[in-house]
Amino acid sequence: MATVRFEGASRTYPGSDHVSVDALTIEVRSGEFLVLVGPPGCGKSTALRMLAGLEEVTSGRILIDGIDVTGLAPKDRDVAMVFQNYALYPHMSVADNMGFALRIGGVPPAQIQARVQRAAEILGLVDQLQARPQELTGGERQRVAMARAIVREPRVFLMDEPLSNLEPALRDQTRDQIAALQRQLGITTLYATTDQLEAMSIGDRVAVLNHGVLQQCADPATVYDHPANVFVAGYIGSPMMNIFPVRLNGNVARLGEAEIELPAEVARTAGDTVILGVRPEDLLVCGDGTGPGLTVQVETVESDGDETYVYATPVAVLPAPAAALDAALTDVAEGDEAAVDESDVMLVARVPAGVSVREGEPAHVRIDPQRLHVFHATTGARLNP
Repeated sequence: MATVRFEGASRTYPGSDHVSVDALTIEVRSGEFLVLVGPPGCGKSTALRMLAGLEEVTSGRILIDGIDVTGLAPKDRDVAMVFQNYALYPHMSVADNMGFALRIGGVPPAQIQARVQRAAEILGLVDQLQARPQELTGGERQRVAMARAIVREPRVFLMDEPLSNLEPALRDQTRDQIAALQRQLGITTLYATTDQLEAMSIGDRVAVLNHGVLQQCADPATVYDHPANVFVAGYIGSPMMNIFPVRLNGNVARLGEAEIELPAEVARTAGDTVILGVRPEDLLVCGDGTGPGLTVQVETVESDGDETYVYATPVAVLPAPAAALDAALTDVAEGDEAAVDESDVMLVARVPAGVSVREGEPAHVRIDPQRLHVFHATTGARLNP
């Protein structure tokens, strides 16, 4: 096991004025499973490749166990990387693929065989050791790629979107296997993905990136319950958080028919406009029209059996999006095809058991003031604790 530290590490590709990774500073604890998540092009894969030595660090440095490895060749870093395309040699058997790096490194054949056998037992590949990659399923190929990393017994695992090529059902199964394997081996692991549900389910901590900049790094519960800014609030969670720009009158925010009193210190920091966010499960559709909330027109009702969500548009016209909201929703939309169009105000609310809601009819949505998230209208930064 090993610690990993990025200290102001940046990467700018030659001929580009765009910083792919911008002054990344983060410390990964020994044995930790850290997931880097964000939309395509946010810098997560580049950060992994910088750690592996496959991309140059333009400025800053990277340390493993306190030793500066920024200038070391990839082979001298004791890091193993699993790619999304598996990168298996088609003419070699599974056993030969798993042991190839060891043979190149001069490890004795008996030791190679023992380490290959152990990795195959851990990942359930004993019966496939003599097969060729083309004879395997996608999930089996991914396990071979992982086994090839395991036999090297590295100090650090790097996994770059390893599940993106798998069918959804197989992706869930393999994701659980990766999490269990990491806990079993206790090897420090950095894992990159665009899938926020995947990130939240397997990581000890989640590091959210956007445009090469670290937005927040915390345990999954903190990222979900206390997003650091509007971008994190919109990117993490499915369905995504409802986000509204509102005017302040003193410390009172008006949303629809609801007047919501904000803490005085929050209102002072905010100015005359704030961005309010509320998770769908905290925005409840009710039938009696009472309580702080707003009237909506129901557009779609979706149920997956144990949960029902309503997609609706407010009857009252809401203010135009503030700059931070407009930019954040654009970023989320670019990275997530399921994101709503910021030009079409839509909210998502959970329907409690026993409440009847029909498409095309009006409904009342009640807001729990204790579950509101408050963000600065210009910077997008979180204002409430």
